[in-house]
Amino acid sequence: MKKGLTFLLLAVIILSLIGCGNGGTGESSGTETQKETAESKPADNTEIEPSAEVDTYRDTFSVGFARVVITPQDPVPMAGYGNNDRRISKGYLEDLLLTCVAIADGEGGTMLLFSSDLQNSKDHITEATRSSVSRATGIPTENILLTATHTHSGVDLGKVNTNENVAKYVEMYEQKLVDAALQAIRDMKPAEMYWGTADLTGYNFVKHYFTDLGEVVGDNYAADANGKKLVSYVGKIVRHTTEANGMMYVLKFEREGDKTVYLLNWRAHPNMTGGSDRTDISADYVAPLRETIEAETGGLVSFYEGEAGNMNATSRIADENVPGEYTVSQKDQYYVQYGTALGKKAVEEFNKNEWVKLETGPITTIQTVHSGKANHTTDKMATLARPISQYYVETNDTAGTREMCVNAGFASIYAAQHSISRTSLGATYDIEIHATKIGNFMMVHCPNEIFDTLGLMIRDGSPSPYLFVIGYSNEQNFYIPSQYGFEYGCYEADCTNWAPGEGEVLVQHMIELLKELDAK
Repeated sequence: MKKGLTFLLLAVIILSLIGCGNGGTGESSGTETQKETAESKPADNTEIEPSAEVDTYRDTFSVGFARVVITPQDPVPMAGYGNNDRRISKGYLEDLLLTCVAIADGEGGTMLLFSSDLQNSKDHITEATRSSVSRATGIPTENILLTATHTHSGVDLGKVNTNENVAKYVEMYEQKLVDAALQAIRDMKPAEMYWGTADLTGYNFVKHYFTDLGEVVGDNYAADANGKKLVSYVGKIVRHTTEANGMMYVLKFEREGDKTVYLLNWRAHPNMTGGSDRTDISADYVAPLRETIEAETGGLVSFYEGEAGNMNATSRIADENVPGEYTVSQKDQYYVQYGTALGKKAVEEFNKNEWVKLETGPITTIQTVHSGKANHTTDKMATLARPISQYYVETNDTAGTREMCVNAGFASIYAAQHSISRTSLGATYDIEIHATKIGNFMMVHCPNEIFDTLGLMIRDGSPSPYLFVIGYSNEQNFYIPSQYGFEYGCYEADCTNWAPGEGEVLVQHMIELLKELDAK
């Protein structure tokens, strides 16, 4: 009996060893083995092996596309209404969408570039969702980038800890990110990469300045934190945009036997819903823009908001005659007319393009933290802000609160309330910035709402002319005004966590990051 048990034990051990050997040689299910491997390692471990699905096109430059619906199924607090927690959605005008573009460089590297019809993400949500996608795909977190189209009629993710429906939505959103990633990976096709532009001058313009179109409203210049002028960018702020900041940048992937994928990078702040009574979920002008381009080209579109901190169109179109083949007939629908006109103009520009075929090469990323001086310039006003905030919360008297803000020197209740929270900041304020290089194409990602003139400075200093500057990436850390924004005065300067001049310092850091990446 004892010998029999010994023999049985040895047999079990031998069979177990054989099973391990089969798994190591790939004879067991590759997907199941990879899933176990990905889940057993930290999500930010760069040694995670790509999943079996990613391996499909590891030897050739390939691109995949996926799109899923992320419209909330329950009433939720809406983003883009300042601190009005009472603005709860009642319906929707069109679905919110999430797109994922998967890119395999043909040399073993893969990246995922997401774009969501949300105002922004939040750092704790971003960290969790990137980790979930990494575990599901085996792609390291530094190669997973989350961006938002910045619709002001989406879901307020900041209420995840205080609103049951938002908490449920975030759980769904995280799963949708994983689903889209896997779909995009399965959709990968060999591709060639091209660069183009679309001149959309006049379809966006500097906001805040109620002057005639084309009128110069002041000098713009770059300065460091001490106010010393820098030579990177000097120009005029005008009500009508210049060609430089009216340009849409386009990355086109022509895929073998499948639809062409267009990545759009453009700066125009979406509809300012804060002044509206509308409570419908909306993807804003980005929805008709995508639909129009896709209908006229037969391709697939993913939109990436640029440095739009002081560029605005849709919030002013109802009041001004802006170039474009549309008319404002319904107050709550003008963003549709605007987005459609914008899409038609973009396609017209595409057809005039001499598309530049770009080099393909290894995907290289740098992820770093920038530490800038925190803004304490209005901390002394916090004593004025507290009673205003308390009155607003208790009464919801918008008109009365606005009058109190004017009398106290605040641009808005949002600025007043934010000055309270800023008193808890330390001497510095940190953000994560990210740069990516694929062949001779580069992207630099900033989590903030960065002013367009700062974006032009980045473009001026970039080692590659083929550059996307993308805002609202991976998290949200409020506004980054230019030096001029502080001097001229705007609510972003009242609200920002950053000290005057720190935007220009950040720009220099981002340019250095791009140069470091270019040297790799």
